[in-house]
Amino acid sequence: MRRLLILPDLETLTWVDSLRAPSFHWTLEQLKSLEPSHEFWGWEENGRITAWVALATLPGASEITALATHPDFRRRGQMRSLLQDLINSKRQDT
Repeated sequence: MRRLLILPDLETLTWVDSLRAPSFHWTLEQLKSLEPSHEFWGWEENGRITAWVALATLPGASEITALATHPDFRRRGQMRSLLQDLINSKRQDT
């Protein structure tokens, strides 16, 4: 299920710090520093945030700054569903 995340939700994303692939350079502390200027949307499964997107809303546009799926939940379509929901939602806002 997609939902807007708030700062206490971000605190639960401790698994982000273990994502040290060449294509992912964010730490949890860096992500939390984005919170004042970004919306964080997450995919929640059984009370756990398993995928998330950091979204900056600009005049006439939105920009994805960072996104990730928990390694144990990859290839289940959660990020695809989350992104599709966000695209549809942002289209309706315009």
